Amino acid sequence: MSFLLGILGKNSVRITYSKLDAEDSISKIKEECSNGWGVGFYQNRVAYIVKRTVSFYNDERIDKIMDKIRTNAVITHFRSATSGEVKESNTHPFRYGVWLFAHSGTIANFRKIKSLILQRLPESLKEKIVGNTDSEYCFHLFLSYLKGKGYLKKGEIPFDKAVDALQQTSVSLNEWRRKIKPGNYSTYNFLTTNGKYLLATKNGDALFYLKNRWAEDSNIFKIANLRIKIEEDMGDFVVISSEKLCDSEDWVEVKENQLLAVDENINVILQPLKSFMD
Repeated sequence: MSFLLGILGKNSVRITYSKLDAEDSISKIKEECSNGWGVGFYQNRVAYIVKRTVSFYNDERIDKIMDKIRTNAVITHFRSATSGEVKESNTHPFRYGVWLFAHSGTIANFRKIKSLILQRLPESLKEKIVGNTDSEYCFHLFLSYLKGKGYLKKGEIPFDKAVDALQQTSVSLNEWRRKIKPGNYSTYNFLTTNGKYLLATKNGDALFYLKNRWAEDSNIFKIANLRIKIEEDMGDFVVISSEKLCDSEDWVEVKENQLLAVDENINVILQPLKSFMD
């Protein structure tokens, strides 16, 4: 599986990345997540992404990317490639306007589902696809369900409409899978944000979240040979991750087939994925 990390807080602050000695890490992330890494963040409501096609284990650049950045939202992804070549256009997170999106998992029967996604997409979204991963196509499927709900590129979509769009993305993927080959199952942990709220789905791979309030002793998270530190008072914040990244007892494991939503007030809402409700 790939590794997902999302952080959303009340305040824009410095969030730094630095290398750890191996013995200092508590994370069990495997070196198989070595097919590239990416980080998405915000400056003045503009979304930026940094992507690399090399392993984060050996890439010195990851230490420096966030040194001067102040943001309230971050998505980090370490890729284990299952669909699409190892190249920058296939590296997560993906971006459209202010929207960032990352995925851990594999869409079953993707060649056939890809054609169904394309039938659904307007030309304005089709032409924005630059890679060939199942993940990027799922992102654009999600965007298609957001379209018409507000100013899409600027992310001015009501929170509940975005939740509905992610639900509908899951419903479509599951319906198509059943029609094509019922015995084949997809896995999709999706993670997406517009810088105001943070949404995730749990289907297949492990997923956890931690809701906290910033303090000097609760601001450091460890991923393999990396330390991520929230340097300043972020106020209330939520971390969504493929693993527990610190020793806190407040981590909550997200149940299978659930949608996790963090609103602008940093409230956590959990609901079942409708595609798996009989």
